[in-house]
Amino acid sequence: MNAGPIQYLQVSNQIVESWAVALSWFVSQIEYNDRGIGDYGLESYSPNNPPRRPCQYAYQYWNLSIDKTYTSLFINIVDDFNERNQNFPTRGTGEVDDNVTGYFFADIEKNILKHSYGITSLRNKLIEYLPSGVSVSDLDLLLSHYQ
Repeated sequence: MNAGPIQYLQVSNQIVESWAVALSWFVSQIEYNDRGIGDYGLESYSPNNPPRRPCQYAYQYWNLSIDKTYTSLFINIVDDFNERNQNFPTRGTGEVDDNVTGYFFADIEKNILKHSYGITSLRNKLIEYLPSGVSVSDLDLLLSHYQ
């Protein structure tokens, strides 16, 4: 945050924890790939005895009724998979309509997070850095699932 720890206290838990979920997903994907598990972090990943999150189905089965805080928000603005109406055998049908892709974690961290306190301020910053091929209405549709 621009003003340090005091300003950080104003950030919603949803933003803080969703960022942590995304980084866990991203770093674990790198680590597992290095160990020869090439599909970790993909929506098809489903081991025999998976932990609840974030690895099974790459956290693509998330919906608001499951958890309002630990969301797939940042995963969804980076990945290129739309989970809407996808069937996840042990989780049900995907609910989030995600036509957003093209953001990068490094750019989010550098340009967006330090100005984001909740969904509204996050939206405003994401619009400033909107990737080619993504419309504001695509972004609004995605973000509507997290409110």
